[in-house]
Amino acid sequence: MPKTLEELGITTAGDYAFTATYTKGGVPTTTTAVLRIGDISKLQYADGGTWRDITKTLFVLKGTSMTFKAALTPPATQFPAEKPVWGGAATGQGNQTVSVSFNSIGNNSITAECGNTVTAGIVVYDITPVTTPIDNFTGRSTTKFGIGEVVGLSVTTDPIIAEYDAGGFEWGVDDNIHKIIVDANTGNVSLSVGDAVVAGNITLSVKVVDGPSKGLIKTLIRSIVLPTGATMLKVPGTALKHTKDYWEVGFLGIYYLLPADVSFSNFVPAYPLHPLNAQAVWPSDVYALKRCGAWV
Repeated sequence: MPKTLEELGITTAGDYAFTATYTKGGVPTTTTAVLRIGDISKLQYADGGTWRDITKTLFVLKGTSMTFKAALTPPATQFPAEKPVWGGAATGQGNQTVSVSFNSIGNNSITAECGNTVTAGIVVYDITPVTTPIDNFTGRSTTKFGIGEVVGLSVTTDPIIAEYDAGGFEWGVDDNIHKIIVDANTGNVSLSVGDAVVAGNITLSVKVVDGPSKGLIKTLIRSIVLPTGATMLKVPGTALKHTKDYWEVGFLGIYYLLPADVSFSNFVPAYPLHPLNAQAVWPSDVYALKRCGAWV
C-alpha cells in the first residue's frame, strides 16, 4: 500500500534511498532510487515578530543587525545535523537562523546550503544628512542658522542608491519650535527655523522608514543663533540731512544684522516705529540693502 512521506515519518531534509522489490517473469528484481527531500526553498529575515521573504537584493544601512532564516521545502520540517551551512557574511552551521551585523559598506551576500544553495544579495550603504541654507551666500556658515531661516534638507548615500531601495527617509527635529516641511508637489524637505528668540543647538535626525534597517536613525547637530549686533551705513548716493533752525543732523541708513555668516532674511523683530514715519521697518537680510526708515 503506497504511503506518503509524512506517513513514512520523513520530516528531516536529506537524501533518502527507497528500495522496491518486484517479480518480473518469475524473477525477483530489486530497484533502488535516491530521493532528495526538503531543499532550502527561500531565505527570510526577521521584521519584528514576523519573517519577511527575501525576493530581491536587500539594502542595509551600515550598523544594521539582522537575523536570517532558511526555510525548507515541505514536507521537510527540520534540517539534518550540521545543516544548513551558512556562508557569505554569515558563519556557522546546524542552526536554521543566523544573526549578522553589517559594519562595512559595499556589496555582500548571505548563503545557506543544505543539498542546494540559496543566496540573498546585500548592499550595505551609509547615509550623510546634508543641510543647505536657502539663502546660501558666499562666506556663510552651513552649520549655523539665523532665526527665521529656511534650510534645505537632503541625504547622500555611499554607495549611491535610490531612496526607495533604502526604504525611504524621514527627517525629524528634537523640539517643537522648529518645523520640518515637506513640499507636497516636489517632495523636497526643509527645516523652518522658528522665530522664537531661542538660541542654541538643535538635533536633526534622519530615520529609515521601512525595510531591513527600519527605525535606525542618523543625527547631526546644528546651531541656531540670534542677532548679536548691527551696523548702520549711509545709503550710497544720499546726503546728510539737516532741518534749518533745528538742533539735528541725520542720514538715510541701512542696517546689517550680525553675525554676518548667517541669514536673518526672514526675521522681523519688534522695533519701535519712528514717530514721524509709521512705515519704518527693521531690515533683516544681512546682505540685502534695505532702508531702515525716514530721516532721523
